[in-house]
Amino acid sequence: MLIIILIGVLATLVFSLPVVQTKLANYATDGLNQEFGTNITMERVRFSPFTLGATIKDIYVEDYKEDTLIYIQKLTTSILNLRRMIDGDMEFGEIDVDGLLLNMKTYAGENNTNLDVFVDKLDDGKPRAPGTPPFFMSASEIHLENSSYRLIDDNLENATILDFKDLEINARDFQILGPEVSLQIDELGLRSAKGVNLKKLTTRFKYTKQQMRFDSLEIATPESAIKGMLVFDYNREDFSDFLNSVQVNARFNESTVAFNELNKYFDEFGKDKTATFSTTVTGVLNNLGLQNLFLVSDNTGIRGDFNFENMFNEMEPFKMNAQIENITSNYYQLRRLLP
Repeated sequence: MLIIILIGVLATLVFSLPVVQTKLANYATDGLNQEFGTNITMERVRFSPFTLGATIKDIYVEDYKEDTLIYIQKLTTSILNLRRMIDGDMEFGEIDVDGLLLNMKTYAGENNTNLDVFVDKLDDGKPRAPGTPPFFMSASEIHLENSSYRLIDDNLENATILDFKDLEINARDFQILGPEVSLQIDELGLRSAKGVNLKKLTTRFKYTKQQMRFDSLEIATPESAIKGMLVFDYNREDFSDFLNSVQVNARFNESTVAFNELNKYFDEFGKDKTATFSTTVTGVLNNLGLQNLFLVSDNTGIRGDFNFENMFNEMEPFKMNAQIENITSNYYQLRRLLP
């Protein structure tokens, strides 16, 4: 027994040496980079032989233009199955991430984001050699703090589409299998560049090459509360014309939106007003249909089917077609309610 303890102590001392930690980091990434053609580096891996716990510092994932796709300042986790990890299956317990940057970018003249290109390297869609498993990674829980997310498209006049700071996430049942990603988000909070703070988001999320799903979706901001589900259906080439090609299917139930928060993005609505609504949404963003819309704001009530064209197209006239079952309001209320 004493010999086992001494061996464990010696192993801990060895794994704490910087030169050993650097070697472990290189060993952990070399196999991935060779098999999938990626460029992933880790500055240091500290491994505990007693608990099978690992602390990884300065994880860097380079995109195909040799810029940053992902950077993680510190990641702490436990390894559930050491033998399977050696064989290439990264199966973790709880993962704590501090200081993540996810930098999604579409370069000028390109249609796919750098994340799309990276995912394609994990599974190019070609038949795999017999006995060759797809890329696999899982974690029972993920806790994320002090993080940020950017979505940039250099083909647009205003390249920065999203810029989120103070990103915090508590999630579970995380899995990557080839190009498919799924997880249960229990809490998500962030601060947007427009000044709207997301207090909480919960959803069952799944991403594939053909679809993004946000099931059991709940969003809470300081003044709004959204409940429902949201699905994007697409072919990869559709992202080059997102507003006119990516299909949206959504359902919202007894949701409340604050016009003060909408005005941070489109300053045309009445101030200090809210609206409660339920509806089913189908179409693309520039030709969007709202079926069975029921909306109430103060003494205004609207029920019917609506179709909006060219909401995001400055070159074409905006159109609204409606089959209204019932409307109750007056001029002054409608002037504050509508753009």
